[in-house]
Amino acid sequence: MINQTTANISWIYPLDTNNPDDISLLGGMIKGFYVIVFAPLSMQPPIVHRNYEGTIGTQYWDIVGNLTPGTTYHAQVKAFTKKGDGKPSVPFIFTVPKEDFRQLAPSNLTAYIVNAHTLSVTWDLPANVNAIDKIYITIIELGKKNRTIQTQSFDNTIKKLDIQIDAKEPFSVHPNRTLHFSARCSDRNGQNSSTIEYQFHVNMNNPAPRDVRVVRVNDSTIQVFWSPIYHPSVARYIVHYNDKAESKPENTWPLFSPPNPAATSAIISGLKPDAMYNVRVNAEFSSLNSHDPLQTSGTSPREGDLSEIQVADIYRRSKDIIHYDEQLSRPYNLTYVDLTSNSVKLLFLFNETNLDHRRQIQKLEVHYEGIQNYVDGLGTTRSTSHHNLAGLISIPPTQGSREWLVTGLVPNTQYTFNLSGTISSPDHASIKIYSRPATIRFSTDYDAPPYVDRPEQDRKNFLKTNSLSSSPQVYLRLHRASTKNGPIDRYYIVVHRIEHISYQQYVPQEGHRECCYTAAVFNESQLPDVFVLGDGKETRDWEPFPGRVYNNSPISHPLKVKLVSWGFNRKKENLTTSSSTIQINLLPKLVSTQSPDTFYNLLWIFGIIVLIFLILLLIIIFILNIVEQKRNH
Repeated sequence: MINQTTANISWIYPLDTNNPDDISLLGGMIKGFYVIVFAPLSMQPPIVHRNYEGTIGTQYWDIVGNLTPGTTYHAQVKAFTKKGDGKPSVPFIFTVPKEDFRQLAPSNLTAYIVNAHTLSVTWDLPANVNAIDKIYITIIELGKKNRTIQTQSFDNTIKKLDIQIDAKEPFSVHPNRTLHFSARCSDRNGQNSSTIEYQFHVNMNNPAPRDVRVVRVNDSTIQVFWSPIYHPSVARYIVHYNDKAESKPENTWPLFSPPNPAATSAIISGLKPDAMYNVRVNAEFSSLNSHDPLQTSGTSPREGDLSEIQVADIYRRSKDIIHYDEQLSRPYNLTYVDLTSNSVKLLFLFNETNLDHRRQIQKLEVHYEGIQNYVDGLGTTRSTSHHNLAGLISIPPTQGSREWLVTGLVPNTQYTFNLSGTISSPDHASIKIYSRPATIRFSTDYDAPPYVDRPEQDRKNFLKTNSLSSSPQVYLRLHRASTKNGPIDRYYIVVHRIEHISYQQYVPQEGHRECCYTAAVFNESQLPDVFVLGDGKETRDWEPFPGRVYNNSPISHPLKVKLVSWGFNRKKENLTTSSSTIQINLLPKLVSTQSPDTFYNLLWIFGIIVLIFLILLLIIIFILNIVEQKRNH
C-alpha cells in the first residue's frame, strides 16, 4: 500500500518450459500484462490496467488508485499477446487500511497575550477538514487546586479563541498564572482524535519570546526564529548566544539585535564550525508605557525574561547517499513536465551497461527535499522542510525512455530531486550502494490557502450609528490568511442577504445583486485590521477586473459577511478561498428621530405642556389666597 486510496502491485512471470501456456505465450511474444483489481463484496466495478512494460522473468510494478479505505480487494495479473491471453495469477488478497482518525488532530496549539485585557488561543486544522465535526478546547489554570477556565466546542472553520484577562472574574484568565491548554477533534460518529497540549505562563510585565528555535544554516551561520510579543510594546529583540563548551556567565554572552524591532528572526554569522551554541532570546520593552505601573518617565528600557535555552548543533551535511559507485549504471537526462502545485512528471533515460548481473541496477530510487518559506496567519515568517512526504519512491529499472508521476508534493515549495540506481551490497543485503544521481530543481505552483478566517465582530465597537446618518455601522476584525500555499493578491469583503444561499464559489460583481454584493476590495498588504461595514465608502478593483467600483453601502437589514482571498497560480488561473460567514443582526431602534424638525416640534410640545402646568399652578395658588383672605374677614 502507498496510502488509503492507492496500492502498488508488483509481479514476476517466471518462464516454465514444461508449461504449455508459457511456451504458447513465448511463441506469441508477450506484449504486456493485464492488472485486475476488484472487490468481491463491493459494488465498485473492477479496475483493469494494461501494462506494456512486462516480459518474462523480470519484476514489474503497476500503481492502482481510487481504492476505498476499509475494503478488501483481490489482485490478479495475466499476460497478453497477439495470439491471446494467458491464465490469470492466483488472487492476491489485501485490505486497504481505514483512515486513522487519531491522526486528524489539530496542530500548532499556542497562546499569546494580545493586549492588557485579552489572551488569544490559536490552532491549525488538519488537512482533511471535512472529516471533522467539532474541535474541543479546554483551558485549565494550574495551581494547588486546578481551576477550569473554559471548555468550548467549535465547528470545523474556527481556529481562534479570545479570552478576557481579568483577575476579578472567575471564568477569565488571571495574570501571573500558568495555563494548560488541550485540543482535540471529533467526527460525526463521536470518534475522537488524539489530544494535543500546550502550557503558557501569563506574564503581563516581562514576557519572554515564544516558540524559539534555531537552524544551522551552514558551518559558520545560524538562524534564530521566535514568535512576536504583542503586549507590552517591544522596542527590540536581543539574541544571546555562546559556545556550549565555554563556561561564560550569561551576562557576558555575545549579543545580537536585528535592526528591525518587529523582526521575528535573526541570522548570526562568524561562528565556529565545530562548536555547538546555546541560544536564548529576550525582548527589550519601550521605556514609557502609560498603562504599565512599573515604569515611570525617564527610566531606561526594561528587559524581559529570557527564553529557554535552545541548542544549535554542529553543522552536518546530508548523508542520504551512503556509497557512490561510479561503475554502476545511472539514469540521465532527468527533466520534468506537467508541474502543478502538488505533482510533477519526471522524464529520464536509463540504460543498463553492466553485463555482470550482480552489478546490474535492481531499482531506481527518488529522494527529494523541499524548502517552504511563508508567512503564517499571525504575520510570523516561517520555514519548513519536507523529505519524501510520499515515502520512498521506487521505480523499476526498465531501460529506455521513462516517465514517472510523483504526487503528494506541497504547493509553493522549492524542491531538489535526486534519482539514483541502487543495488544491495554483496556483503550486507541491508546496505544499499547507489549510482551517481541525476538531479533537478524546481518550485511547485501556487495553490489557494486551505482556509480563511471569518470576520469577527468587534466587541468594543459592537454597533455604532454615523452622526450624519441614521444607518448603523458594524465594526469587523479581519485576519490575513497564511501564504503557505502561495502569495495572495487581494481580499474581497462580500455581503450576503440572510434569506439567500451563500455560494462557495465567488466572482466579484460591481453593483448590488439580489443575493449579495461586494462591499470592498483591498490589496493583500493593505487589508485593514478593522473594517467598518456600512460607512458608504468606495473602493476600486484592478486587473483582471479594472474599473469595477464597490460601494460599502449603508446597512438596514440583517445580513451575513465573509472574507474571500483572491490569488493566481503561474498559469494565471484564479485561486480563491471563502471564509465561513458571520451573521450580523441589527439592534432595534428604541427612538427614531427622522429629522431635526421632528425633534424641535417635540421640544415645542414639551415646552407648551410645561407652560400650561405652570399657569394652572399659579391659578390654584391665586384661588387658595382668595379663599384664605375671606376666612380671615
